[in-house]
Amino acid sequence: MVAAVARLFWIDRKTDKARSWFHRSCTLDPSNGDHWGVFYKFEVKHGTVEQADSVLTRCVDAKPTKGDYWCSVKKHPNRWHDSVADVLKKVAELLPGGEDRTSE
Repeated sequence: MVAAVARLFWIDRKTDKARSWFHRSCTLDPSNGDHWGVFYKFEVKHGTVEQADSVLTRCVDAKPTKGDYWCSVKKHPNRWHDSVADVLKKVAELLPGGEDRTSE
C-alpha cells in the first residue's frame, strides 16, 4: 500500500513526497525486491547518481527475496548467478512506474 502511494506521488510529479514514501516502503518491507526496483527506477529518473547508488547499496544490504518481478528475474535460468545489483537493475527496467497521467 505504501509503495502504491509513492507511485501516485510520482505520477503527480511530487518527487519529494514520492521519495519519502518509497523510503518508507523499503524500510517497512526490505525483503520485497519490487519495492526496491521501483524506488531505484525513480531515483535514476529523478534523483542524483548518489541517490540511485544509495538505493542500490541499501538493496544489496537488504538481500530481497520477494516480489513478483523480483522472483521472475532472479529465478530465470539465465540469471541464477546474477548479483543482487544486477537483478535490481533488470527489475527496474521491467517495472512500470511514474508514467504521466493521460488527459481525461
